[in-house]
This record gives sequence, C-alpha cells and structure tokens, in this order.
Amino acid sequence: MKSKILQGQTAIVSGGGRGIGREIGIALANAGASVVLCARTQNEIMETAEVIKSNLGQAKAIQTDVTDEMSVEKMVRETLEEFGTIDIIVNNAGTASEPGRIWEISAASWWKTIDVNLRGPFLLTRAGMKVMTKRKKGRIINIASNAAFFSLPEFSAYSVSKAGLLRLTGSTSSEGKEYGIYAFAISPGLVNTDMTRGLGIWKDVPADEWSPAELTGELCVFIASGKADGLSGRYIHITDDIAKMIKNEKEIIEKNLYNTVVNKLE
Repeated sequence: MKSKILQGQTAIVSGGGRGIGREIGIALANAGASVVLCARTQNEIMETAEVIKSNLGQAKAIQTDVTDEMSVEKMVRETLEEFGTIDIIVNNAGTASEPGRIWEISAASWWKTIDVNLRGPFLLTRAGMKVMTKRKKGRIINIASNAAFFSLPEFSAYSVSKAGLLRLTGSTSSEGKEYGIYAFAISPGLVNTDMTRGLGIWKDVPADEWSPAELTGELCVFIASGKADGLSGRYIHITDDIAKMIKNEKEIIEKNLYNTVVNKLE
C-alpha cells in the first residue's frame, strides 16, 4: 500500500497537464493529497486528472491563465469550494521565449517569458498566501533552474525569470515564516520535456544524462510532507542529498548555503 503522507491536504499544481507538472500532480495525489491541476490547455489537465482518479485519487482540472490575476483568483475560489483549503502550491508553469540576442528578439516575446515564469508564480503565491496566512499553514514549491545562475546565450529572459523566482522564494519564506508558511525553490535538473526539446540547445545531450520527471514528483512529496521545513528559502537541486541537508540544517542556515549552485555543503 502506498504511503498517504499527504492525506487530507490540498495541492495546486500549475502547468499540471504535461511533463514535470503532470508527474508532480500524480505523485502528490498518490501520497494522498487532493490535487487541483491548472493550465491553459484544458484537455491536458483533464487527462491528467482522469489518470489520478483512475488510481482512486482526488483531482480537479481548472483551466487557468497564471498570468491573469482574475483567472488565478477564480481558480483559487473554485479550489476552496471543492476542497475547503489550500495546503500546497507548486508553481511549475513555465515557458521560454524564441531564441534571440537581446537587440534582435521582440520585446513581446521576451516579456512573455517573464510574465509566465515570474508574474505567474507571484500571482498564484499571492492568492494562495491569503488563504494560508489565515490558517497559519502552507508550503510553496517553485520550480527553478540552474539557469538562474548562468547567462544562457539567446535565452536571456529565461535566465532572468528564474533568477527572479529565486528571490521571490526567499521573500515568500521570510514573509511567511511567522504564519507557518514555508517556501522552496527546486530544480528538476535537465528533463526531456516539450520545452527543453524546443530550445534546441540540449539536443546533443546523451539519453542517460536526462533527469526523470518522476524524481521531481518524489521531491515535491517529501517537501510537502514537512520533513524539509528547516530548509525553507533554499535552492534544492534534484541531485542534492536532501537527507544530508536536513542533518546539517544549522550549518546551512549559519553559513547561508544553498543560494547558488556552488554555495553548498562540502
């Protein structure tokens, strides 16, 4: 029998219809959480919801544009109407603009990436924290990337958006602390998704160097369980030894580690 460590909790997963978001939603549901899958593509989130239900889990698909404030707030209201609470938010929805150097790419395309990857998590976090602060309980997981620490040629908007997401995570953790709200930025590593394939810059990566999306789902369940609350505000890569991190929480806090890809335990 699968562990139902998240029984009685409700999770919202943005971009939950495919790729990493789909695996996160399924993993959270398998752990007992009621899962709301939101995305712009209705048929994808409905299909994922049906997969969850076929395994006797609880799921609801709500078509949502995470860059639209009214759309996000409507989805949150529907979540509360259906399940009564919000315990977990996973900001997974993301995109990357068409490749191009800063002086060549269109402003609209560049800004769309910022809109989805940064404004989207802000709007969902903002709406969710209005609920969580009243209950004094909640966990927010932002799907980040090592791209936050490097300048990707011709993909400046993606790097900028992910760098901003790290700072949003830190602010969420600091502001939510007194309300029992914890926030984390996690990197799934290099996952073979529609988006990464579309970028083209990783087309020559060997098959054995891709990270399975299922691992991100497992990490989200672990964090959602509360076992990693002492690491709130930190950047956790899928390859990090989280058990070691938890064991050394005091040192991590004192030295302010896990804010970059190199500032880690030895």
